[in-house]
Amino acid sequence: MIKTRPWRIVRAVLTAAILSLFLCTHIYALDRQVFDRADIISQNDEEKIEDAIRACMKESDFDFYVVTHSCKINENASYNPDIYTGEDFMYENGISLSDDVIILIITYDYEDDIYYYDMYTYGDAYHAVSQTEADRILDSDSVYPQIKSGNLTGGSIAFVELSSAAATGHLHAPWGKIILISAVLAAITAVICCLVIIGKYKMKIKATNYPLDRFCRLNLTDKADIYTGTFVTRRKISTSGSSGGRGGSRSRSGGGRGHRGGR
Repeated sequence: MIKTRPWRIVRAVLTAAILSLFLCTHIYALDRQVFDRADIISQNDEEKIEDAIRACMKESDFDFYVVTHSCKINENASYNPDIYTGEDFMYENGISLSDDVIILIITYDYEDDIYYYDMYTYGDAYHAVSQTEADRILDSDSVYPQIKSGNLTGGSIAFVELSSAAATGHLHAPWGKIILISAVLAAITAVICCLVIIGKYKMKIKATNYPLDRFCRLNLTDKADIYTGTFVTRRKISTSGSSGGRGGSRSRSGGGRGHRGGR
């Protein structure tokens, strides 16, 4: 008969309990979609984000996660070790970097009370969402203003919905804005062209002589003399009554002012 020491039994039970607790925690973590590490999202808001994520996951084969993190951001530093990245989240939760995952990480600067956010894509999601689409999502009017103002719930839901649309090929360009901007640019260009043309017509530029006989054949069909004006000068010569030479006084010859005739 083999005897078992009590402390071995206790050790085996504790090991099994710890392993079970770890597995349960790990499985629970994988079932979650929102990880509020900074404790800045209420439980009710977490459920709203979870519902939106589940609805989007039904339409695509990608997993979506929203993660918050708090630290002091030093924008002047080239490297900040406190920044929490998508790779950190994947490693901590045992998710492979080849899995199809889209992550929104919101970093809260507790000293300056500012929210920063970034997008991470892995697996097929990296190829499904282009860099241009990622910029459009992050700069969207429904994402950027809400997160920056502290409405993390609305911004996160909008991010998930836009990311799902991009991943499934349903994120279309905002044609209304494109058409409006194009129309405004076209109008500005037309106004500038009109002003330039009008300015050139108003400029007083001396016309150059155009040699008609050089560049074309001149056929003169009519000739006419046109009277343009007359300039007349009259001079009165005075005479002296005495004989002999000139007198001691000199008279000034009178002159008439010429009159210019014509049109």
